[in-house]
Amino acid sequence: MKKTLLLISLGAVAMHAGACGCHSSWYADYSDWGKLQLKGNQLSDKEGNPVQLKGWSTQSLHLDEVQECLGESQWKLMNQYGANIVRLAMNVDAPDAYLSNPDKFKDIVKKSIAETRLLNMYCMIDWHIIPDSINYADPNDYVAESKDFFGEISKYCSDNGYDHVLYEICNEPNCGWINVKNYAEEVIPVITANQPDAIIVVGTDAWCQKIMEPVSNPINPDYKKNVMYSFHYYACSHYSLLGDFRNAQKNIPVFVSEWSAFKFDGSGPFCAQNGHEMIAACEKRDIAPQYVSWCIGTWGGKKENSSFLENICDAKSLSSYKDDNGRKYSDYVYELMPYCYAPDPTILNIITSTEFFINPNPTSGEFTIKLAENIEANVEIVNMAGQVVASQKIVGSASINKSLPAGVYTVVVKSNGGVSTQKLIVK
Repeated sequence: MKKTLLLISLGAVAMHAGACGCHSSWYADYSDWGKLQLKGNQLSDKEGNPVQLKGWSTQSLHLDEVQECLGESQWKLMNQYGANIVRLAMNVDAPDAYLSNPDKFKDIVKKSIAETRLLNMYCMIDWHIIPDSINYADPNDYVAESKDFFGEISKYCSDNGYDHVLYEICNEPNCGWINVKNYAEEVIPVITANQPDAIIVVGTDAWCQKIMEPVSNPINPDYKKNVMYSFHYYACSHYSLLGDFRNAQKNIPVFVSEWSAFKFDGSGPFCAQNGHEMIAACEKRDIAPQYVSWCIGTWGGKKENSSFLENICDAKSLSSYKDDNGRKYSDYVYELMPYCYAPDPTILNIITSTEFFINPNPTSGEFTIKLAENIEANVEIVNMAGQVVASQKIVGSASINKSLPAGVYTVVVKSNGGVSTQKLIVK
């Protein structure tokens, strides 16, 4: 395999300890951004600056095999892997799901809202309807139940000052956009009556694939400050939809509330390149000036190829599913998350950093590290397991030529000025 070193610069990273995992200069969460708002089509922080949420979607809250994958310890684990949002997927009309015991599931959702707030994570509440035998899924079938649920949950959030919650009011409808729109315009006022500035994500038709329809027929403009539109993407099945996704970003606020690098049913193969193209389309650029937030599926104990975890939900049970090149799916997902790295506990209290640069980029293996100041520093290259695979002392700058196996690494520069990291990928 040809080895090409691709550097993704993280800037100067200042690490510190905290119950919510680790934070870097470009990791941010509720403690940094506060109540989110829409500025034009861009999801933004309390000051109006663009934000991009990244996190996991759970599997449905009612599934037996998912129960150990819910709760504060799981949200903490997500956060330690870099997530700043949890999407709570909740089937409505499946056997033993929400309609079987509304009070039980309301309590689960409320508890999760409180837990994520303590962790400074955002929380998206998903109302997930299941298609019938002919794949027809109309949220209007349960509009009264939806209004009751979102009315109570938004009132709970308002009463407790929980403004970190986003509402996804109809996941994957399949009944025609006009029906979805009518449903949304009935449910949205129930939420805004309690939280006038709530962010509300509306599912688009055909399982959230027809993202262009709201461009010509948007939700009532009275709710323009509230409404985003969801797009779902399964990399092995929906590659042809990326053109519509890119075009929609020019006109409406979009949230990729569910995606994976597999087929729509969670099975293989693992289509990493198609996934990368979707991620690239979520980044701001001239032709689509919008940072698009996303939640990847899934986090849970259900045995699907697309699950980040397998068997049990802990850090020792990361997915071992590999693509044709031997790349683990868990590594692939981890690389996409905001950077979270603390290889040495002694650096966690350091609050300063040393800026450095790497050139050329990309490189065939040899590269130069240049410090912003002419000082002595120790350079370490660390693999995904936290093992130091190479180290070298430098003064000011030095050329480094190491043969590294394909994978994700971190260059750590330690000096009296602090610690800085830059993430790099060897292919």
